[in-house]
Amino acid sequence: MINTFKQAYIRFWTGYINFNERTECKDFWYATLINAIISLVLSLIAVVFGLLGNQVLPDGWTVLSEIFNNLGDLYAFLILIPSLAILVRRLRDGGFHWSLSFLLFIPFAGLVAIIVLTALPSSEQAKEIKEHQTAKEIKIRINETGQKISFWQAQKNFFKGYFDFSGQTNVGSYWWVQLIYGAVIIVLMIFLALSRFIEGLLFGGRPLGSLLVLVLLIVFILGAFVPQLAQHFRRWRQVGLTEFASLLLIALLTLALLLKSAINHVNQASYGIHNFTLANFLVFLILFVLVITIILIGILPKDELAKDKATLLFRKKD
Repeated sequence: MINTFKQAYIRFWTGYINFNERTECKDFWYATLINAIISLVLSLIAVVFGLLGNQVLPDGWTVLSEIFNNLGDLYAFLILIPSLAILVRRLRDGGFHWSLSFLLFIPFAGLVAIIVLTALPSSEQAKEIKEHQTAKEIKIRINETGQKISFWQAQKNFFKGYFDFSGQTNVGSYWWVQLIYGAVIIVLMIFLALSRFIEGLLFGGRPLGSLLVLVLLIVFILGAFVPQLAQHFRRWRQVGLTEFASLLLIALLTLALLLKSAINHVNQASYGIHNFTLANFLVFLILFVLVITIILIGILPKDELAKDKATLLFRKKD
C-alpha cells in the first residue's frame, strides 16, 4: 500500500504539465489524499505555534507559525499546475471533456460535481489513450558533458529536460538559460511597476493592466520552476555534488527565505517591538553565503568538486 501511494505521488509530480494523457481513479485520489494530508499537517503546525504565541503582540512563536504558514502557501503554489494537470487527465480517463475542470469556479456545487466525476471508473474509450507513465519509464536525459552548446540549443535542452534531474548541464548552457530567465523576470517586473504607476495616474490605482502582468509573471515562474530546479541539479551534478548535497542547498535556501519573510512580517505586525535584529542579520548572512555559493558552483568546470572516492556531499569522478 505504501509503495502504491509513493508511485501515485511520483506520477503526480512527473505529470507537472502533462495535460495530454490520462490518470486512473486510484492514482488521482491517492495523490490528492497525500497533498491534502501534507497541507493539513502544515496548517495544523502553524495553528499550534500561533496559539502558543502572544495573541496581542506577535513574538517568536508567531515567527514559527508564519514559517509553516509560508510553507503551506509555497506547497499550494507548487502543486497548482500539477493538480490541474492530473484533474484534466482524470476527467479524460473517465471519458469527459477537459473543459469540465472549469466547474471548480462554481462555488460548492462545482466542487461536488468534480468529486463525483473524478470518482467514476475509467471509460472503455479512454483506455485507448496512453496512461501517464511513472518516473522510471521516462526516457528524457540531458547529458552535456563538456561540448559547446549554442544559445538556442541551451533553451531547447532546458525544456527538453523539464523533469530530468539525473543528467548533466555544462556551464555555458546553464548561464545562457539563467540569462534569459533573469531577463524575462526583470522585464515583467518593470512592466508591472510601470502599469501600477500609470494606473495610479489615470485610473486612481485600479488594477487593470498590472493584474494581467502579475498573472503572466506568476505563470512564468510556475512554469519555469521545475525545469529550473532540474537544470540546477544537473549543473551541480556535473560540478561534482551528490543528490543529497543539491537537496541540502535547496532546503537551506528555502528555509532561509521563509524565515526572512516570517521575521519581517512579525516585525511589521509588532510595530518594531519584536524586530529580531540578530536573527535577521544572521538570516541575511546565510542567504548571502548561499547565493554566492550557488553562483560560484554554477561557474565551476566539470568534476571540479568531484572526489576520487564518493562521499555524502561529493560524487566520485567520472
